[in-house]
This record gives sequence, C-alpha cells and structure tokens, in this order.
Amino acid sequence: MVAIQRRKQLRKRRAIQYAKIARLEKKLKEETRKKEKFRKRCQRQTKKVLSSPEAKVSALLKNVQVPKIVKKKLIFSEVITKQLQNSYTQLNKHCDKKKYYEILKPDLLKKYKLLSFSKPFFKHETHKKSGCKKVSAQLIKVKQNVADFLEKDENSRMCPGKKDFIRSKGTVKQKRLLGDTIKNLHKKFLATVEYKMSLATFCRFRPFWVTWANIKDRNTCQCMIHANMQLMIMKLHENKALPNCNLTKFLSTITCDVSSTKCLTRACEKCQHKMIEYNLPQPNRIVTFHQWIYETTSYEKDEKMKTVIGNLPHRNSTSLIIWVIGFWVIEI
Repeated sequence: MVAIQRRKQLRKRRAIQYAKIARLEKKLKEETRKKEKFRKRCQRQTKKVLSSPEAKVSALLKNVQVPKIVKKKLIFSEVITKQLQNSYTQLNKHCDKKKYYEILKPDLLKKYKLLSFSKPFFKHETHKKSGCKKVSAQLIKVKQNVADFLEKDENSRMCPGKKDFIRSKGTVKQKRLLGDTIKNLHKKFLATVEYKMSLATFCRFRPFWVTWANIKDRNTCQCMIHANMQLMIMKLHENKALPNCNLTKFLSTITCDVSSTKCLTRACEKCQHKMIEYNLPQPNRIVTFHQWIYETTSYEKDEKMKTVIGNLPHRNSTSLIIWVIGFWVIEI
C-alpha cells in the first residue's frame, strides 16, 4: 500500500516537471523568434547606411544642381577622409597616432574652423593641447609666504630624530610639527599680510613636511595639573567668565611672553602685577566641571594584596565666584 502511494506521488511530480519543461521550451521558442526578428531589423537598417563616398555626396547634393567639378571635389574630399580614418584605425600605439595627427597640421584645421570635423575619427585625446599649466609669479610668492610662515620656530618645531623625515615626489625634508591648530595659524597669518586668503587655500599651500603631531610625535606635558587647568579654562569660557578657552591666549593676557620662564614664574617686573580679566554674569550659580584625581585601588594577586595609583575623572560642583578666585590663586 505504501509503495503504491509512493509511485502515485512520483508520477505526479514527474508530470509537474514535464509540464514545466514544456512551458519553458515554448517560452524559449518565442524569445528566439523575437531575437531573430530584431536582428533582421537591425541588419536592414545597417544596409540603408550610405557607406561609399559617392553615395554620401549624392545624398548631400540631392535636388541640388552643381557643376561636375564641384561634385568631383566633394567625392575627392570624402575619399581622402575615409582613407585617413582607415589608416588611423590601423595604428596600435598611442604615440604613432599622435604623430599621425600632427602631420595633418591641426593649426590649419583650427584656422579654418574645421577642427571639429576631424574629431569623429580621431577618437583618442590627440586633439587636446599638451603642455604645462602656467603658474603666475604672484601665486608662487604667496605659496612661499605660507611656507616661510609655517616654518618659523614660533609656529612649528623641527623633529630632531634621524628618522623624522618625509619623502614626497623624490624630495626629502625634515619633519616639522605645528604648534597650534591650523585655524589659529590661519588667523595669525592674515594678521601679518595685506592680502586675503581663505582657510582652504592656506591648507592647500601648507608644505608637506609641516604636519600635525600624532601620539608618538607628541612631546608636550599631559600631566594632571595642566589637564585640569585646561578643563577649568574651558568651563569658565563656557559660563562666559573668560573671553576664550585657549590656554596660550589666556597666558598672553597676564604675561609679556608665554615662552619666557621669568614671566611664567611671575618674576618679571613688567607683568607680575597683571591680573586675570573675568566677568561674572551670575556669580552665585552652581556649576559642574570635571577634574582628574589620583585614586588608590587595591587588588589581590598571588594571594597578596597590592595597591595601584591611577588617574580617574571626577566631577565637582562649586560656586562660580569661588571657582574663579581659586583659579586666579593657582595662576598667580
């Protein structure tokens, strides 16, 4: 009984597959017939194309009465054009095609405004002008001014290592690292020149050996004290207490020279009495700021208790006027 049911199922599946094959064969015949129909149409259309020079001239002069000498000259020009096109297509190398094009004197074709007639069979870019683009002396001078400005020691520092060099297009230069953001350097550059320049152009004229410092190139102090100082300046600027959040600009308001040790240690007679200029629109408002602190943690290793000191960010809340006074005491 089970065998009979299986045979019935097998016959049913086989009939379904046979019907599917018949449908696909019918569809294939229809697609083949359509393909042959369109192929024949395309063949008939290509036969109508006037390929011979004499046929082209006859079609051009249809219903027009001209002397025989004019028709002969038109046929001659069509024959020469076709011969040039056939000879051009037989060339394989690009340099040979370029020489072949130069033989035709493109200057004369341009003079009589016939250069466009030669482009259909000169398919390569041989008709384009060759040569270097002209660069004005003023542009070169501006580019050199940007390079000289960025190479100054006050704007960038040279890497002392033997392997700290950059190679570009066969030119080897010692690497220099920018001391400030490119936006601030752009503003500083505009203050030293009399012409205007966009930030994009300033970045484009930057020499390739003057670059930004990454983690391994960075040689600046990142201790907890200086990091906390920067966090305080940013929060004071956010609350409108200080005019800017740049640490260098902030130090320049209370010192004569930010790179002078005498000024930074408040030993200079000219700037030791300078005070921080601040504004407190809401002095009693409570603000929250982040500070790095040392935290001692204990852990167990090899059945022994050990301690480690690490830096962790910490949030503080205090009154704005107390915070500004404390910051002023730290700086002074």
